[in-house]
Amino acid sequence: MGGQEKGEGRAGHAREGDLLGSQRQNPGPPDQSWRGDITEIQPCLKRRPQRRRQNESETPTKPGPRPGIRHRVQRPLVQRSALDSVSRAGRLQGAPKMAQDQSLKRVGLLGYGRLGQALAARLLAEGAQHGLELAFVWNRDPRRLQSTLPPALRLPDLRALADRSPDLVVEVAHPQIIHEFGAQILSHADLLVGSPSALADRDTEEQLLRASRKSGRSVFVARGALWGAEDISRLDASGGLQSLCITMATHPDGFRLEGPLGRGPREGPRTVLYEGPIRGLCPFAPRNSNTMAAAALAAPSLGFDGVVGILVSDLSLVDRHVIDVELKGPPGPSGQSFCVRTRRENPAEPGAVTGSATLTTFWGSLLACGSSSTTKPGIQLC
Repeated sequence: MGGQEKGEGRAGHAREGDLLGSQRQNPGPPDQSWRGDITEIQPCLKRRPQRRRQNESETPTKPGPRPGIRHRVQRPLVQRSALDSVSRAGRLQGAPKMAQDQSLKRVGLLGYGRLGQALAARLLAEGAQHGLELAFVWNRDPRRLQSTLPPALRLPDLRALADRSPDLVVEVAHPQIIHEFGAQILSHADLLVGSPSALADRDTEEQLLRASRKSGRSVFVARGALWGAEDISRLDASGGLQSLCITMATHPDGFRLEGPLGRGPREGPRTVLYEGPIRGLCPFAPRNSNTMAAAALAAPSLGFDGVVGILVSDLSLVDRHVIDVELKGPPGPSGQSFCVRTRRENPAEPGAVTGSATLTTFWGSLLACGSSSTTKPGIQLC
């Protein structure tokens, strides 16, 4: 039936053409026999001119935006932007396209221990949400990278760091990395120091400050397990801090000690391994004194020589690190001093150097550094 209808249509058009042609050849009175065929649509033809005359008689008004048009045009574009995925190498699939448009900051990791692995995993999983992407990972033992990271994210040679164009380099390896490469890194990127015990060395601190001023880049220091860093800094800046003492206690298996501390005897269930200025502790407990070093940086009026550190071995603390902070202000008119004491119990796996809560705290420090739109020379807690 469909073919028949099409044939009839073609025949109808041919007859109409023949009729028009015959009218042009033989002019005469028009045939009125077909006039009734359009009487039903004639009222429709008359209705359109009436609307035009009515509009023409109205007072002209300035055209304005049609209601709702703006939202109907823009909303699909916003939704599409939020749902598009990115496919740039090394970036997580499914990340919002808007993050790509904002030029993600490239973050390099130095160190792939427990903390380094946790940071790498979070950067891959949610870095794009915060404007960050993982640029590379370097580790002193490169074999650790082979089983979990794709080749594109591995950095075999730390001296080739500039080839990856990082914006921020995060050190979570060992203070020795800051001693040897910290100033060089600042020539290419901002630096987040995860081993602030390195700054107990005066030469290293001075080298970082000179390199920071020369390049205009920042040296961020992660506060780690230090509780109340901002309060300590504010009190110190106001001149109200007279003394600051940090006590760190954990099971002997949680220590990574060097020099005389590494050879010292463990007497009894609780042993004080060191008590004195933090500057004297950091070289022999470089991985167990970072919280104390952060406290020294939070209180520059006291510094590494004025802040007291106490390191305690406690056989009962199998699954946690305990950090006590005690600070005092100068005596008032009555002779009494302002005093604050805090205790932080950080769950930790047996023998672990880094507590579980510190993983979350360090991620927060990384986000704070990465979200900084401007950098300024100098050393600052983050």
